[in-house]
Amino acid sequence: FSVHFGASMIHNRKIVTGLHGYSATIEHIQLDPKGKLCYCGKRGCAETFCSLSAILEDDDEETFFQALREGDAAARRRWKKYIHYTALVINNLHLLYDTIFVLGGYLAAYIEKEDIEQLYEKISRMTPFPEVRDYIRISKMPKHNITIGAALPYIREFLEGDLIN
Repeated sequence: FSVHFGASMIHNRKIVTGLHGYSATIEHIQLDPKGKLCYCGKRGCAETFCSLSAILEDDDEETFFQALREGDAAARRRWKKYIHYTALVINNLHLLYDTIFVLGGYLAAYIEKEDIEQLYEKISRMTPFPEVRDYIRISKMPKHNITIGAALPYIREFLEGDLIN
C-alpha cells in the first residue's frame, strides 16, 4: 500500500480510486482555510504549501535549490515552511494508513537524503508513537512521474484487456 502525494493510492498493486474518484487527492486537503487560493478554487490546500510552485515563488528550480543548498536565508525560510506542512500531511496520512509514502511530482528530483531526515525529525515531534524511519520514499521517476501517474488507469485497463476488445 503506498500513497503518492497528489497522484494516486495503490493497494495490492491496484489503483484505489474511491467511491467517487477522489481517493488520494491529497493536494486538496485543507491545511489553512484562510490560506492562499488554490487552483481548485478553495483556500489553504496542501498544494499551496507543499508543491514546487509554492516553494519557488518567482524563482526557477535551479536558482532556488542552489540558493537553498548554499544556505540562503530566504530560500531556507521557504524550505522550512515546506518541510513543516509536508511533515504535517505525511504524519496525518501515516497515522491513518501506516504505510509507505512516496514523494513525487517535480520536487522529487531535488529532494536529498538530508531533506528526508528533516521530514522525519519534524514528524517525530508531531506523532504520538515511536517511529521507525522507513516509510518515506522519493519517486524513482522524478522527471515524468506526473505523466506516468496520469496514464496508470489506462495502462491498467489495457493490461486487464478492457481496451483491447
